[in-house]
Amino acid sequence: RWRRIRAGDRVTHGSGLRRRDYLERLVIGGFPEAVRRAPRRRTDFLDAQLSTLIQRDVLEPAHIRRHGEFMKLLVLLVGHAGGLLVPGSPAGRSGIPRTTLLRYLEPLSSVLVIKSIPAWSSGQIHRAVAAAKLAFVDTGGACHLPGRDTNPLGDRAERRVRWSKALSSRSLRGS
Repeated sequence: RWRRIRAGDRVTHGSGLRRRDYLERLVIGGFPEAVRRAPRRRTDFLDAQLSTLIQRDVLEPAHIRRHGEFMKLLVLLVGHAGGLLVPGSPAGRSGIPRTTLLRYLEPLSSVLVIKSIPAWSSGQIHRAVAAAKLAFVDTGGACHLPGRDTNPLGDRAERRVRWSKALSSRSLRGS
């Protein structure tokens, strides 16, 4: 049964999970088929899943012919996950013109590979953030693209987890 939390209430949470366990869950992602598989089979599944999704649902309908350029951009976007989505930054790094990059982002968003979190303000007296934030719908796919596992994630993942907690607590408060 749910109980409304009021100001002054003490909220506690206990878990047997450690930081490493959370990082492993982050790298595995949320696709049930990926979660159930052993690491090697999970890699094969994600390769096939992403390849099929991108070829069938992104490249063909959007008439994108430069597959290698598109995949390079996708890996660059993983590096921007959780950060502000300013198209000029990945466009400059990838060498892809900004207009082409914007054309590439649309199908990724429509097939739920990425999600743009709209600009926001923390209150009525604060100025709204001018750009949306970029999020990948499945962290397993996002970690798989550049070939990441739990070892090199470290501080960057921790920052993303803190940002995610702040975002979810803000949405729970309804602001």
